[in-house]
Amino acid sequence: MAQFDLRWAQLDVARQMESVDFIKKFISLLADSGYNGLLLYLEDRIKTASYQLPADHEVYTIDEIKDIIAYAADLQIEVIPCVATLGHAERFLRHKELEHLAELQGDMKGRFGGTRKLAFCVTHPDFYQFIGTYLQEIAAIFPSSYFHVGLDEFWDFNMCERCKKAMPTLDDEQAMFIKHINKIRDIMHACGKRIMMWSDMFEFYPDVFKAVPRDVIMVDWQYQHNVRNYQGHLLDVDNENRLAVNAACGFETIVAPADRTIGNSRSYFEYADGKPGVIGGLLTCWEKSDTFLYRTLPVFVAAGLQMNGMSAEKAFEAMTVKLFKTNDPVFRSALDIALNCGLLRHFDGVKENAICNRDYYGTPTLKISVCKNIRTILAQYVGKITDELGATCLNDLLDALWEKELSLDAKVIAQDIFDNSCDAERKNRFAAFRQGFADYFDHMSERWQTYRKGILPDVFAERKAGVLKQLSDLQSRLESNAWVKVTGTLPDGYGVENIKVEYKINGSWQTAGSGVFKPSGENVGMFCRFLPLAEDFTAPVEAVRLTASGLGGVGLNFVEICAGAKHYVPRAVLEVSGKVADPAYLLRDNTTFAWFGGQFTRYDYFDRNAAEQKNSVTLEMKEFSVANIAFAK
Repeated sequence: MAQFDLRWAQLDVARQMESVDFIKKFISLLADSGYNGLLLYLEDRIKTASYQLPADHEVYTIDEIKDIIAYAADLQIEVIPCVATLGHAERFLRHKELEHLAELQGDMKGRFGGTRKLAFCVTHPDFYQFIGTYLQEIAAIFPSSYFHVGLDEFWDFNMCERCKKAMPTLDDEQAMFIKHINKIRDIMHACGKRIMMWSDMFEFYPDVFKAVPRDVIMVDWQYQHNVRNYQGHLLDVDNENRLAVNAACGFETIVAPADRTIGNSRSYFEYADGKPGVIGGLLTCWEKSDTFLYRTLPVFVAAGLQMNGMSAEKAFEAMTVKLFKTNDPVFRSALDIALNCGLLRHFDGVKENAICNRDYYGTPTLKISVCKNIRTILAQYVGKITDELGATCLNDLLDALWEKELSLDAKVIAQDIFDNSCDAERKNRFAAFRQGFADYFDHMSERWQTYRKGILPDVFAERKAGVLKQLSDLQSRLESNAWVKVTGTLPDGYGVENIKVEYKINGSWQTAGSGVFKPSGENVGMFCRFLPLAEDFTAPVEAVRLTASGLGGVGLNFVEICAGAKHYVPRAVLEVSGKVADPAYLLRDNTTFAWFGGQFTRYDYFDRNAAEQKNSVTLEMKEFSVANIAFAK
């Protein structure tokens, strides 16, 4: 593999601040691993003359940033700033003094149904004065000739009345995107900076890609386990040779994997190797507020060595020697598996949608067994890894695997309850899991005082009560032994179609649950979502209503209700409204499916009516009897 010219790592200090001392140690590790650049993802983490709104403990001082830059320069590491200039503006817009610059005003709902103010309004007459002044102040701090201006995931573009008047058509909306890029480019060009941007929103605005100035560097992020081309996200997952497209259009590209799995960086760097127009790699990390960075430092070290020309295998072997001071093949193999399994964020594994959701073909026993066994193997090396940083990385990785193991245990217990009822033994097992997760919170809060002492807030202490309350409420519903099961079909893990499930008893409609049911990131085609009910009931289930709305669509295969030791399944389709294809397929418990909504997220993204439309099927229900199934006749 050839050496990349730009070998950068990213640190997300917008979502989670790290101490200056930690950042310096991170820079030292980068320099020792062959990197030549650090991208600081900042958003608003620097207080300037024009921007004084954050509290002092929420920002870095200009002197602290200059100290970091000088320290990095001594190690031949260039520090590049990133300030999001359209989407991901929530840190700016959380201040009442800047709310007027938000695209969503008042209680307006965004494209995904939320009201949180995440994006700037480009048509507000005060916007460019504000962002231009701030960018100029930040640019003056950093000697680097590069400046990353974000421009990813600005989902709530063209939503306010002023913007809709300025952009009445899709062509106008695309033109405004280009106008914004040019405006930001001109501001930064006057500061002597060359801008770079995330390229993902060209999935939605492809017609104006060629209108972007050619001195803008495209940063293409891809986070799948095995990168073989550029894949879009949300329902209509495009497969595209984006690197070739960039080169053909005259753009230089930086490829950007993430630290989530080591397979992602390995495969993306291999895929990009030797491709025309690729000038470097950027290993990103995101949202570490409820995790620590130590667990994925092995990915950073191996990626740096790989970008310096080593094969992926040699880079990983060299990393274990450099970081852990060992060449033990068993340790190296176990570490490789652990870093390829994926690690959780935001307590995702104990959210109800994860616990009560499973692959159509069953609980992932292989994933569970790998996680448990790898944790057991790696635990044998505690005390044997004597290097301080290596030992810290190992301990943090073991903590990550502990959380994952607890989460998988919860999933197994819940699925056992759905299949076999919540008897005393299963109830006790779930209660033991809850206590285990409480212990995990306490343990991680202690880690916080070691790894992030003095940085507020301690997310583990802050979130503990809320998460444990959610798990307690879930157990209460599991104990009812009453649930609704919906089988769905969705080819992409980034689905955003909202599903609402209602059932009718005694002539009255009750809500069983609503939400985006498929766990994010699970790229299995079919899934089963159980909705545990608050209480059991003996009245017969008369009907079920399934309603989907949002961007793109979702396939629903079957619905079943367990209550009062009875099971209910569909008898007939009573009513269909909105856009539903093949609703009769809901009557059979197989892999045929009714499709609710559209097939293309991009179309619904721009069609407000399609996104807001309710697509619904009402089913008459009947009591299920084994004696009546075809194989029994």
